[in-house]
Amino acid sequence: MLLRSAPRRAALVAASFVALIALVAACGADEPTPDCLEAQDGSLVPASCEVEGQPTATPTWTPAPVDTAAPLGPGAELFLTSGCAGCHTIEGLSAGQLGPDLTKIGGRADADYIRQSIVDPNAVIAEECPGGPCEPNVMFDTFAESLSPEELDALVAFLGAQR
Repeated sequence: MLLRSAPRRAALVAASFVALIALVAACGADEPTPDCLEAQDGSLVPASCEVEGQPTATPTWTPAPVDTAAPLGPGAELFLTSGCAGCHTIEGLSAGQLGPDLTKIGGRADADYIRQSIVDPNAVIAEECPGGPCEPNVMFDTFAESLSPEELDALVAFLGAQR
């Protein structure tokens, strides 16, 4: 995908940074788990979460900068600022490289499936992620608590409209 403007490149860099921070923070567990990943030969592979002498980190979302020519609706804004864009791609909006591509997700899934995937991401694991088969326990399962019901509705409506 060719990025044509500096704001889009900046958004891509910011989204990539958010994804990297989320991965690093997720690996700050007190006990080693198979949920941690490390980069190896251009792919993410399972790794130990233990890092000697390093404090445990709690993941926090950093909003991605929103700088587009057209105003965005509330669902698109939430997609960009709630961390979704750090992992998921929607052509022309984000270029996440960890989770499944959500371009045209509304043509492949109904609103109930989309909602369940947000609030219970391990209920159904997508088959294909950018690095190969999708793995369980990668997506945070806290969006049901961190998003209000109205925000969740707006996000589901936005994703459902991606056709």
